Amino acid sequence: PLEAEGVIVIDPDRLGRRVGLRRGDVIEAVNDVAVAHPDDVAQILSQRFAGYAITVLRGDRRVVLQFRV
Repeated sequence: PLEAEGVIVIDPDRLGRRVGLRRGDVIEAVNDVAVAHPDDVAQILSQRFAGYAITVLRGDRRVVLQFRV
């Protein structure tokens, strides 16, 4: 949607596809922290957590992708 805020996934690469990201997804938050720039996503993912939750807007549905590292 035009009013969506977040980071658009252009190329999820191998790891992104593995956790469930798709081209065109809009990443709204990572571990409940809102993101507005790709650097925001990178910074949160670089921190050490037991697991991650990525909130994604996919079409008109909100999806939460959860994974452990």
